[in-house]
Amino acid sequence: MNVDDAWSRNHRNIKPQEIVNNIADWIDEDSASRNGGSESDYYQDTDPLIKPPNRSMKTLDELHMVAGVTDDIYNILAPKLTLWGDKGINVNYASKDILRSIDPQITDQIADAIVTRRTDESKGHLPTSRILTPLFNLRGLISQPLIRIPPPPSSLKAELIFE
Repeated sequence: MNVDDAWSRNHRNIKPQEIVNNIADWIDEDSASRNGGSESDYYQDTDPLIKPPNRSMKTLDELHMVAGVTDDIYNILAPKLTLWGDKGINVNYASKDILRSIDPQITDQIADAIVTRRTDESKGHLPTSRILTPLFNLRGLISQPLIRIPPPPSSLKAELIFE
């Protein structure tokens, strides 16, 4: 038996949609639960009393206070999430795993092709300062050379956003 099978057996009663709804309820502006009833119903028995703040999370640790987010769920989600950044995923820097999470049709082969293409200068990867600086100088847009900003680390995280 592999680790995934053991994890599945031990967590067979997890309801992913309910947890996703609870996370969305934690940050939305109303007090109605997407699972029915009131958001606060899920937290009545907590000591100390926890109430969904109905605002964006200030720290990722807040995710651990959401109903249904056990230690195991938190340990799986937390390393893959961030509270910072723009809405969405920047496919120009996303890791292969993040690319695969966008759509079930993105296979390993497709994700590899995306990563390979975006790093190949001959196939139109992101412009570098070597290309942009002369263009901007030609237009008089900048007076100092562009500073090369390195790409984000390969451990890029996906932002947690619910609307």
